[in-house]
Amino acid sequence: MKSILKLAFAGILAVASLNSCSKKSSTTSSRHMDATVNGGGFHVVNCTATQNGTQLQITGLQPNVAVDGMPNISMNIVNYTGAGTYTIASGGTSANYLGSMVSSSIAVSGTINITAVNPITGTFSFTCNDGTKVTNGNFVAQ
Repeated sequence: MKSILKLAFAGILAVASLNSCSKKSSTTSSRHMDATVNGGGFHVVNCTATQNGTQLQITGLQPNVAVDGMPNISMNIVNYTGAGTYTIASGGTSANYLGSMVSSSIAVSGTINITAVNPITGTFSFTCNDGTKVTNGNFVAQ
């Protein structure tokens, strides 16, 4: 009986020592969206991608910040075929920046670059109809 307890105790110590040397897993979500909007930072930890046929919608929302979830960035790719560069305002591909419930900026030029498809990952930049500039954008969506 003592030898069984010694073996069990040795096993527990071995597992504990292995765990103490391993990297701790992060509790933060890997999905995110970051950008610079008119020189200021934009960061969200809730980025989703929804595909419906050949249409892909990517949205970065502010969860639990305000009732309206603003600000947010939304991009819609029409004729999505996987990794590649998509031109905004061409073939129905669009993007917008919503700063508040009364402030919506619609992209008139720019690009969305999908660099990986599992998970949907990429970069983006665009200029809006009201002069808003969204640059240095990157995302990982789930």
